[in-house]
Amino acid sequence: MSKDEFESKDEGEGAGGDQPQASPDITKLGKLLAGPMDVRSFMLTGLFVLALLAVIYAAKPVLVPMVLAILLAVMLGHVVRWLRYELHMPSGVGAAIVLATLVGVFGLAAYYLSTPATTWLQDMPQEMREMERKFRGLKERVEGLREASEQVEAMANDNGDEDAVDVRVREATITPFLLGQTWYIGANAFLTLGLLYFLLAADDLFLVKLVRVIPKFANKKLAVEVVHQVQSDIAIYFLIITLINAGLGVAIGTAMWLLGVPNPLLWGIAAALLNFIPFGGAIIGVLAVAVVAAANFDNVGYILLVPAVYYTLTTIEGSFLTPMILGKRLVLNPVVIFVSLIVWGWMWGIPGIFLAVPIMSAIKITCDNIEPLRVVGEFLGR
Repeated sequence: MSKDEFESKDEGEGAGGDQPQASPDITKLGKLLAGPMDVRSFMLTGLFVLALLAVIYAAKPVLVPMVLAILLAVMLGHVVRWLRYELHMPSGVGAAIVLATLVGVFGLAAYYLSTPATTWLQDMPQEMREMERKFRGLKERVEGLREASEQVEAMANDNGDEDAVDVRVREATITPFLLGQTWYIGANAFLTLGLLYFLLAADDLFLVKLVRVIPKFANKKLAVEVVHQVQSDIAIYFLIITLINAGLGVAIGTAMWLLGVPNPLLWGIAAALLNFIPFGGAIIGVLAVAVVAAANFDNVGYILLVPAVYYTLTTIEGSFLTPMILGKRLVLNPVVIFVSLIVWGWMWGIPGIFLAVPIMSAIKITCDNIEPLRVVGEFLGR
């Protein structure tokens, strides 16, 4: 196939261009997976999948910072390339500037967030006592039911106190937990930032090596186009999601301020971060502001208004704004989102919950730009 014929074919298929892409063809995936399929091959495939999941689960301390660094490198790689080609800045210097800017932004956010977060932690015991006072009547009813249950249990117990179990409760301290988490977060941040710098400084090094090992010119050109399109789509996707979550945080923080909720800046930033967790993030935010409203307000209607406003804003964002801005091509199937949260949360805990949607989105975008895998991207999409 000549170069002109290849370019004509490439334009017709729309490999990442503006031309409409053809419908995914499952036969192409079948050709990719063509081979002898018997009981032995199915068993080997199943064992391979189980082994892969076990490795991903066991390698959490290493893989979490690596995956986060790769995602950040894909997002920020365009900035480094712009500094290199437009300002003629070496990739290492550009990577250092981008990394310093990123650390500075997160440092400023942590600095301004530390005061309201500390204030809220200091006021939390008082707020809990205030809630206990307001709901004392309900508590007394619950205590009455508990005492009645204990009396019934005592009447049913024929052995009296002979089988009583001596229970000793040790007072738990949060200091060792916080120290352990601080060390864990610091180590992961160091690994992530270090790998991120080298990935940004490498620029197109791995792409150049990939082109060298591909024999045919047509395949070289296609590989470059696919890689650039995948990087562009992933970067645009995460940029839009970040901007949407930031806008939601501003909206919720402003709403909390107008409603008179203490520490509105804290709840705005928390809403922006929690919105990276589909479904569960909104529920956690609604429950949190409901507790704060119950502790600070006396009117029942006003207490219910605060979580209702939070829920309304998150619903508008999730049901209307995000699908409208991203379009169906970049929006994941809700079933895929829910299953990915379960799987990645089980394997990697809280970091896995935050990374579940970014990982699946990157997989979908990659499949959409590789012809034989478009059928997989079709099933992952909405």
